[in-house]
Amino acid sequence: MRWHGDFGLNPVSASGELALDGIAFPRLWPVLQPYLHSAPLQGTAALQLAYRLNYADNTVGLTLDRVTLKVDKLSLSGRAAGQPAVALDSLVLSGGHLDLASRRISIDTLAL
Repeated sequence: MRWHGDFGLNPVSASGELALDGIAFPRLWPVLQPYLHSAPLQGTAALQLAYRLNYADNTVGLTLDRVTLKVDKLSLSGRAAGQPAVALDSLVLSGGHLDLASRRISIDTLAL
């Protein structure tokens, strides 16, 4: 994990950049299992993003920019062991943007 950013208290605010590398899906399985009706995911991921977070007037503002997600060797199977229903060597999402206030999510590029 790499992080660089700033934090303020009056008003509450935070901004910066975050990068997570080598995220192994099998290690995340205990967290993901209640939400996915499948066998454990296989593969790894890396995530990079810039963020801005603030809280003022009882309102939370969150913006994510330059979101890049790379997934390698993704394999998703049903609960009954067998051939994967989804198997991808690589999936790359780039140019992602999320704005909580306007409820918008956009992605510039999705490459398989």
